[in-house]
Amino acid sequence: MGEFRFKQFAVSDDRSGMKISTDGVLLGAWAEIPEGCRRVADLGAGSGLIALMLAQRLVPARPDAEIFAMELDDGACADCRDNAARSPWAASVETLQGDASAVCAGREFDLIVSNPPYFATGERSASAARASARHEASLSARTVVDIASHTLSPGGEAAIIAPADTEADLIFHAELSGLKLRRLTRVASRAGRPPLRCLYRFTRADGPCTVETLDIRDASGAFSEDYARLTRPFYLNI
Repeated sequence: MGEFRFKQFAVSDDRSGMKISTDGVLLGAWAEIPEGCRRVADLGAGSGLIALMLAQRLVPARPDAEIFAMELDDGACADCRDNAARSPWAASVETLQGDASAVCAGREFDLIVSNPPYFATGERSASAARASARHEASLSARTVVDIASHTLSPGGEAAIIAPADTEADLIFHAELSGLKLRRLTRVASRAGRPPLRCLYRFTRADGPCTVETLDIRDASGAFSEDYARLTRPFYLNI
């Protein structure tokens, strides 16, 4: 069984369509936890990486926190349940299987996070699970915004990572849905290159928006200090 070990937990993704990626690690480390946060939803949770990262950050200070990892795919759900059960926060992380919109209906969350599928078109993977995990047919960033607009608590927040070329569309859709962009981080794979991903923080309350850039690697090819500082609580060797 393949296993990716972090400082405080381990993740197996053998049955998941989408494997452990930098995108997931970025979001789990970058997402801000609002004051008083108790109920968290990870939409399209895959093998549970982001849910476990948030558990590491939240549960020690808030033992009554509830973190719901929501996933449609059978294999990913099995991985997620096993990974949560083997973690130090087994009592706090619950895996829920089903369509995110349906599973979230009638619930309220203080924080919603999602690393949704990002290919709207193009050739699908030969693996049905991997195709579902990578294509927006299963869950789109717009759908995450729609869910957040209906289920966030009054002081709640949504944190999403998505391709940089969808930035204007996603911000506009969020505005129409009643969510305000409060932080935007454009992520490049290396210093001097154009951004490939954007990290978004949305809230119901309007206010100033912080705009930042983050290079994963510096010009020499080493991890940048900003990226190392952000992910150091999780990675074993950084």
